[in-house]
Amino acid sequence: MIIKRNKNFEIEKQITFDTLTGLFSRVIFNRFCEDFKSKKGVAVLIDLDNFKYANDNYGHHIGDEILVEYAKIIKKVFRSDHGEKNIFRISGDEFYCFIEKSDYQLVINELKKELNESDILKKYSIGSSIGIYKKKEKETIEQSFMYADVGMCKAKNEKGHIDYFVENGEILKDSLMILLKKILKNDKYRLRSELEIENDLVNVGILKIKSNVILESEILGEVRYKDFIEVSKEMRIIKKVDLKVLKIILKDTFYWKEKNNIKKEIVVEINLHLRTFGDKSLWKDIDEIVSNYKKENIKIKIIIIEDGSEILIERLFNNLYNLKNEIILFDLNSLKVKTEKGRR
Repeated sequence: MIIKRNKNFEIEKQITFDTLTGLFSRVIFNRFCEDFKSKKGVAVLIDLDNFKYANDNYGHHIGDEILVEYAKIIKKVFRSDHGEKNIFRISGDEFYCFIEKSDYQLVINELKKELNESDILKKYSIGSSIGIYKKKEKETIEQSFMYADVGMCKAKNEKGHIDYFVENGEILKDSLMILLKKILKNDKYRLRSELEIENDLVNVGILKIKSNVILESEILGEVRYKDFIEVSKEMRIIKKVDLKVLKIILKDTFYWKEKNNIKKEIVVEINLHLRTFGDKSLWKDIDEIVSNYKKENIKIKIIIIEDGSEILIERLFNNLYNLKNEIILFDLNSLKVKTEKGRR
């Protein structure tokens, strides 16, 4: 019985603390966000600069030495000097701190002073990008760190140990793109389809459905397809996101059809980006998704949209050729193809 308790204690210890730095782990950060949503304070998000270069070129043991040194400084300034205990190591070189009672500017100034005096950090040219955001009453702790992340990204424009305080009105265009990238990267969103039903006046026995997809997140609210798909393209995850779009539209179309006992043939229009068709294996992924609807009297009309993207024409038509599926139609009218003579 004693042995079992000791094992449980060790497991709990491993979950609670990051083994390298002794700081609270991501698991504890997630619990902190869940249990103390209304807590007042200031979110501080720290990302090390030049750490990857040092870790890759001098060895992982040097990378560990840098992280241990950095954590030691954070613990001294936040815990020992100011009694702030909410310090977490989130990933490799990313640290989250939540200041509850101290003057955050005083804490940050002392932190930067200690960092600038560290011989180890100077030896390997390690800098810091520090994003700061003062949590509003109705915001969650998780939201406040998302906004602090905007500050961290802006701090990276300068070298050294740089802090950037995010004002409330500053969560605007470029900042929204930073947040959207974070949301897409961490899958912190859901997709909602909007279906517009119309009768086919030519083919009376067919129902046409035009579809649109909205991205919803707690942080940003609603984001239109054209906006989140452009960011997805920049992040090189456009195929993953477009396939999610295809899935949610087909799922909701089928649900609507069953709920309303529709017997007519349905043709649902779905926008997918040209860049998605640059993936060699796309046809396999699409075929796997639509195969579930072959017996449901639902056809899919894929409208390929573009924004000046260029892909290998062979890949596009290879995917189209392989998708010779009796329930898939294509609209290429708006597609511009680059040839030796230019665009047409």
